[in-house]
Amino acid sequence: MCIRDRSYAFRGVPDECVGLRGIVWRLLLGYLPAETNTWETFVENKRKEYTELNKKYELPELTKKSLSYSEITPRIELAKAIKVDIKRTKQEILFFSMIPHIPLENSIKQRELIEDEKYDFVYDSTETHRLAISRLLHVFANANDSLGYVQGMNEVASVIYYCFYNDSSEALRIYTESDTYFCFCHLMAELKDLYFKERERIATGLKGKVERVINVLKRVEPEYWMYLESIKADMLLLTMRWIMLMFAQDLSLAGIVRLWDSVLGDWERFLFLDYFIVAIFVEVKEKTYGVQFYELSRLLNETPQSINLQTLLKNAGNMLAKDLSKDCLLYTSDAADDMQCVDLGGRRIIKKKKKK
Repeated sequence: MCIRDRSYAFRGVPDECVGLRGIVWRLLLGYLPAETNTWETFVENKRKEYTELNKKYELPELTKKSLSYSEITPRIELAKAIKVDIKRTKQEILFFSMIPHIPLENSIKQRELIEDEKYDFVYDSTETHRLAISRLLHVFANANDSLGYVQGMNEVASVIYYCFYNDSSEALRIYTESDTYFCFCHLMAELKDLYFKERERIATGLKGKVERVINVLKRVEPEYWMYLESIKADMLLLTMRWIMLMFAQDLSLAGIVRLWDSVLGDWERFLFLDYFIVAIFVEVKEKTYGVQFYELSRLLNETPQSINLQTLLKNAGNMLAKDLSKDCLLYTSDAADDMQCVDLGGRRIIKKKKKK
């Protein structure tokens, strides 16, 4: 099967195919060109481009007196904010604090900030995966100053970085940092409206996305939605993190990667995510009647980790298949049981048979 086929990713890239997911994600995020014979030159050129960006936005050493303290302060504050978030990103996973076995492609030492009496910071050049992610976020924020850096971007970038470093060929692994940067840029170009308050009510804004989830829930569970309305459940508060971070804080890392296979492989980007969120509401439905809002919130937050991921994927896929059944039949979980290469909840279009 062609790796550019979205349905292949949607059903879940097989873990045993080492190095495949990294390529598939690069393709789905619009980074790698379709012509495979150009990849080697392409990624090398992009690495050079990233290196130049890093040089441009590198924090200058104050000892060189290249900038006054007042001039460099905004860059310091940005780097501090990123550092704080990066230090608490997936702390339970040792990988991010490790020194890469293969030296990262960028030789520039974008210094990690720590406290100092004179300038409130000094530099530490320990090269870890965490520092690489911090560096690429610093470049992104400076190169995209209209958006800048927003808390939570660290979680999204860390998932892409983890996938590229651990599920890429040896030849591609050395480009992990630069490839993560450009793929993160592509993904943020699709998600940027979520981060602007003035755009929150448009279809791609935060409230617009929440409304999409509500509309699915109304169709799938109209009575339960009426109940949620009756208790004035704040759907924005309940779903905001899931929508903005695509569950990057709410599943195991392996679970996030599997979910993102489907999210990135979806024909209508992020549509499946709406149904996955609704699947969580459906899962907790019976437990939430009569509870207070804080208890509802707790149950919803616990569900992604406490329920088998395949169950949620299957239920979300079945709901989506049912909603789209007017136009096509989709590969649902019952049919998928007979095919080893297809994850439950996978989706493939099957043409309807014409009646004679």
